[in-house]
Amino acid sequence: MRKILFNFFKNIFFIICVDLIGMGLWSWAVVRTYDNVVPKIQMAAVLISDFDKETGALGPETLRRLDHVLELYRDETVSYILCVGGARPRDKVFGSQLMRRFLLDEGIPVGRVFLEKKSFDTSSNWHMAYKIVKGYGCDRLIVVSSPFHLHRVRQIIRDEPEKRLKVFFSPYSLKDAQPSITYFGIWRQVHYEWLAHFSQLLPRKTYKKLIQHMRGQ
Repeated sequence: MRKILFNFFKNIFFIICVDLIGMGLWSWAVVRTYDNVVPKIQMAAVLISDFDKETGALGPETLRRLDHVLELYRDETVSYILCVGGARPRDKVFGSQLMRRFLLDEGIPVGRVFLEKKSFDTSSNWHMAYKIVKGYGCDRLIVVSSPFHLHRVRQIIRDEPEKRLKVFFSPYSLKDAQPSITYFGIWRQVHYEWLAHFSQLLPRKTYKKLIQHMRGQ
């Protein structure tokens, strides 16, 4: 019995070590791919993450992204902000509206903050942001999110080279994020992104139905 328990815990310890090493190397590689400075551009699109459908409270990950896009606006890197994602029409809640309200409360003028109310996952986030930005006649865009989420956004954009829009990626700093992020928070983000990558292996119709059900469409 002791031998069985010893082997069990040894295997668990080995899996944990491999997971942590893999996560660390992947995170390090992803974070290194971004430029420290982005050029001054007319518009930034900030992508939503967590929020409470019942209370309308924005979660810490969404607040980190909003804090970063506020920095870009206040240092005049961008002139306009587009709030993207979080459409939950079945629950009559739209995350982009919650983000816009937050930015307005922070003193951003009404005419400087836009939103869209149709996207509900990363793919539709990008498609709607692209459509709106091109509609305003912009040919360049800064996308704001976490470094790990932007890695997936970048892959989606690369799969659609026909869309002519110069895109720059501006993740918030893990070290200086506000609210601060814990190592466990980083672990959760990384594994969520890995799971999202694997979900792309599902048949397209199955994936779409699953996401639409989960996201209140």
